Amino acid sequence: LPEREKGKISIHYYLDWAKEFGFSGFHAAKNQQGDFKNKPLGIFSSSYPSPDALGSSNLALDYAFCAPVFPSISKENHHPDFVWNVSDFKDRKFDLIALGGIDTSRIEDCQEKGFDGVAFLGAVWKDFEVKTALRRLKNIIEECDRWS
Repeated sequence: LPEREKGKISIHYYLDWAKEFGFSGFHAAKNQQGDFKNKPLGIFSSSYPSPDALGSSNLALDYAFCAPVFPSISKENHHPDFVWNVSDFKDRKFDLIALGGIDTSRIEDCQEKGFDGVAFLGAVWKDFEVKTALRRLKNIIEECDRWS
């Protein structure tokens, strides 16, 4: 990869690889969250499956994925058993990114819930046709540009 691109990449789970290859970010898996008292790299993130899990975290994050926010597009029977109330975390010093069941029709709802951003997975990759997925991604980017 060109050096200029390494600053845009976060490695999940393998901190040693992130450091070895000079990537700027690290995403801690759920089972790794207790291992970090300080940020291991310039950009640090993790994921939380519920508001309770997020509320009990004391990591120095740059952003956190909150999932699932809505019933999953790509995972059968994967849905929240709670409502994410982002205002409960108003004193946080990092961004909260909505994940899970997010498509372009949910962007406004996520903004109203107080999320700082949205992440798309199933909306892009709900089937394995690459051209279709890329077309969906292009449409998602265009829709997000309207909201920013």
